[in-house]
Amino acid sequence: MFKAPETSFGRSLCIPRLSAVGALRGLALGGLLLGQPGAAMAASNGFKVTATVPVTCLAHADSAITLTDGGSGSGRVTESCNKIGGYTVVANYRPLGSDEHATLIYNGVEIKLPAKGSVVLHVSSQATIVSVAYTISDVHVNSPINLELDAQPA
Repeated sequence: MFKAPETSFGRSLCIPRLSAVGALRGLALGGLLLGQPGAAMAASNGFKVTATVPVTCLAHADSAITLTDGGSGSGRVTESCNKIGGYTVVANYRPLGSDEHATLIYNGVEIKLPAKGSVVLHVSSQATIVSVAYTISDVHVNSPINLELDAQPA
């Protein structure tokens, strides 16, 4: 036994010394006393834990992306997807009339919005979280257009 020096409370503590070998002997003896067959059975049978993480892909603008005639603007989009194979970001909007047009610069790439009402903005080949800048320019529309962003796993 190790006797600790007197404390300010006037008492001493007795702490048993335990070597590493002594600790292992104690664990081994405890295993024998607690029933070694149960431990052997758990080691031989074992178990397996599996989990499934759902695939989630999002594209979220810092504010609504609305195109108005003669308007311009800029902002950021946060893209996030945990699909290992990547994802695609698409902008959906109402179809453009024959006399309407607009330009979107997304992550440094200039995109003239096609009349059909949908355009691919970004394709990623990996899971990631990234913040992307966009700018709207050269807008001529008869009525406002709201861009709705969608991220889909590849």
